[in-house]
Parts: sequence; C-alpha cells; structure tokens
Amino acid sequence: MTSKRASVPADHILDAIRNIEADLAGLDAESFARDRRAVQLVERNLEIISEASRRLPSEQKDREKVVPWAAIAGIGNVEKGTFIFSAHLG
Repeated sequence: MTSKRASVPADHILDAIRNIEADLAGLDAESFARDRRAVQLVERNLEIISEASRRLPSEQKDREKVVPWAAIAGIGNVEKGTFIFSAHLG
C-alpha cells in the first residue's frame, strides 16, 4: 500500500503528465515549437514533475528502477529561458 506521503508527489507527477498530454493533443513538433503557450505549459508541468520526483520516498523510487529518477529530477535544473525541446525538433 502506498503511504499518503508517497501518494501526493506521485499524484502531482501523474496530473502533470495528463496535463502535458492534453496540452500536446493535436500538435505536431513544428506546431508545438511555434505555440509559445503550449511550450510554457509543458515546461511548467515538466518542472512540477521534476520537483515532485525529488519528494518521492526512496522506497518508492526503488520499486521503479527502470525510471531515470536522477534525470527527471534534473529537468528542473535546466536554465530558465532555455528551449528544452530544441534537440527534439531537429
């Protein structure tokens, strides 16, 4: 059973993922790159995921060893103003 302490950050991660999916619905990479609002919404939700991942208990992270937790936590360290998706847009 997941403790309340673990479920809050996990819920934030899942909510942010759902938000990103909704924000990207119907957009291809080029359309996304031109849509400042969509970019900002996705960046903000990635920050939420990053912060929430840092608050997950180690025990919960240990159960999901295939998840790159350090990389996810590091997303929030991307310099502000950097277009984080540029590498994927080619």
